[in-house]
Amino acid sequence: MWMTFDSVRGRWWSLPWSLRGRLVLGLALLALLALGIGVAALHSRLLVATGLAAAWAALAFVIGHRLLHRLQALSCHLRDQAATGAAPSLETLIPGSDEVAEMARSLQCLAIDSARLAQRNSELASARHALHEQGDILELIATRAPLPRVLDRLVRWAEAQLEGLTGAILLLDGLHLRHGATARLPEHFVKAIDGLHAIANFGSCGAAVQRHGAVFVEDIALEPSWLAGQALAAKHGLRACWSMPILSHKGTVLGTFAMYADRPRNPQANELHCIEAVARLAGLAIERQRAEQRIRHMAHQDLLTGLPNRTLLNDRMAQALAQARRTGHPLAVLVIDIDGFKYINDSLGQAAGDRLLRAVAARLQDIVREGDTVARLGGDEFVVLLVDLDRAERASQVAEEIVRTLALPLRIGGQAVDVTASVGVSTFPDDSDDGDSLLQQASEAMLRTKELGRNGFQRYTPDMGAQARERVELQAALRRAVETQQFELHYQPQLATATGRVLAVEALIRWPHPEWGLVSPDRFIPLAEDLGLIAPISEWVLQTACRQLQAWRTAGHTELVMAINLSARQFDGHDIPLLVAQALLETAVPADRLELELTETALMQDAEGALATLRQLHDLGVGLALDDFGTGYSSLSHLRQFPIDAIKIDKSFTADIGRNADTSAIIRAIIAMAQSLGVATVAEGVENDEQLQFLATLKCDRVQGFLFARPMPASQVVALLGAPAQAPACDLLLDALVPVD
Repeated sequence: MWMTFDSVRGRWWSLPWSLRGRLVLGLALLALLALGIGVAALHSRLLVATGLAAAWAALAFVIGHRLLHRLQALSCHLRDQAATGAAPSLETLIPGSDEVAEMARSLQCLAIDSARLAQRNSELASARHALHEQGDILELIATRAPLPRVLDRLVRWAEAQLEGLTGAILLLDGLHLRHGATARLPEHFVKAIDGLHAIANFGSCGAAVQRHGAVFVEDIALEPSWLAGQALAAKHGLRACWSMPILSHKGTVLGTFAMYADRPRNPQANELHCIEAVARLAGLAIERQRAEQRIRHMAHQDLLTGLPNRTLLNDRMAQALAQARRTGHPLAVLVIDIDGFKYINDSLGQAAGDRLLRAVAARLQDIVREGDTVARLGGDEFVVLLVDLDRAERASQVAEEIVRTLALPLRIGGQAVDVTASVGVSTFPDDSDDGDSLLQQASEAMLRTKELGRNGFQRYTPDMGAQARERVELQAALRRAVETQQFELHYQPQLATATGRVLAVEALIRWPHPEWGLVSPDRFIPLAEDLGLIAPISEWVLQTACRQLQAWRTAGHTELVMAINLSARQFDGHDIPLLVAQALLETAVPADRLELELTETALMQDAEGALATLRQLHDLGVGLALDDFGTGYSSLSHLRQFPIDAIKIDKSFTADIGRNADTSAIIRAIIAMAQSLGVATVAEGVENDEQLQFLATLKCDRVQGFLFARPMPASQVVALLGAPAQAPACDLLLDALVPVD
């Protein structure tokens, strides 16, 4: 049954006055006790003991002697435990389950929880401070703060976190550890460890580098790896060293972070955690700086050779010109282009081409002075900037030395490579006072060198500007000609010396430009090789010549042979046997009616690769002729290896017949050698009867030249061949030919 408020009030007033007073006082004191407990939660367990002691005096008047005794014991117990730091325990002191015991145990739990809460709050505050510091350091890294500033902040943060410890960061530089940052380490000790060799048996940091892991030395005085530095460490009160390697994101060692203690011991868990955090942040900072250094290097240096690029060259050019204007001393710009580099790169591979470029860069740097600049503009083009010259003619001497030095034999990947260079020279103030103009003029002079046969140098002259513009126009026109197939083929007969019969015709490309007229092959073929257009041109020649031969075969000239020149660049392509087989298949021309002419230079630049390609072509049944024989550098051993069917005597030898006894002896030796090897001979450039008679006497197999016919369109060749039904078929008697003017 519930009691009403009136009944409770009645019972209260019915109690004796003394009892009512003690109950009121007891409730008040309990309230004060609760308030003391709350204050204790904010301070410490010692306050709890003090509050309980104060409550004991008041409770003595209210609760009686027994309760007084228990509270007094509780107060003493808590005071003792607070003084010793031991955890409170009241189970043995206050046994039982009465109200006092329960109250004491509740107070114990409250005190313990209050202490734990205070400790947790302290830890959280410390953690928040640490996170704030790490955030500030990350912001420094993100905003590209200088690396020394970031590392110094890291060391100071670690020392603030771990009182009594001293830190240092060392950066790995090759095989040595260099000073990175420190705050409280003695300067003498810092100088001693700066430049330490990063080997495993020297100190904690060297061992950490070698092991890629943490190294904790509990007592430096007892550690063998610290033998050389024990006295120095002891002098400065350093007794323990804990080193952690600083790693990149790929695991590469960038340096070390070490903490030093003033007494022998190992790190605690929180100390280890801090050391690891510093090492991680230091790794981020170091990687960021090195990435920026790489970017700056890439912006100003050529990645392959390490030479300055165009950007840095322009900067140095501007500085050099400013100095030259002040001093009055001339400067020179040399543009160097490697002759035939594309062929070398295609035949030997890009890796070999890269090694060649690095070798050329090294040779150029050995030639110039310390204050001069060697730069790479890209591809196979280099620039040399010669400053503070005593006279402008000095530039020509350097250019001559460059040509001579680069022509020395090189070995790339175990293979000998012959390299030549074309050099152009311009000077300040004779040619221009502007850097861009000097560079352009030197380039024009270099192109002029190539037009004159390469492997040399030319000084800039004013008329070269017009020639350079003409070359640019020719390049654009040649590209359009390849796209629209503006070319045509002319054919020059090759006759049997003994019978006068036309045995073959040589296909020769011509370019009838709509505005310029007939462009000489001597002008556009080298340009096509430089531009990489020779492959599509050669493929067009192969297809067109085979179709024309098949047309003549259909007309009855079935014994006629078509001779086609292959460029060195085209021959180097590993797909040439496939292209030839495809052309023969599409045009139905028998393989033995096709003869491919190749120069000695093309074969000897890569003899092993050439031999493999020649064997594939020979297996197809195609005839193979060695063109311009005697002008290259083939040897008899190579002639025995190569499956050659014919040798073409160069027209320069033919032109000297009757005028130079040595030349006549050379021709006689070539024909005798070919006959001994079972190889046919073809003489080019026959222009008079004396030459023809000499070759016929030596039993040269075929002759070709203006004495018989100039290169002509296919429609004119038919007239020379005659009607197939007439005898002799495909004959063109020598005495029936009228020399063509």
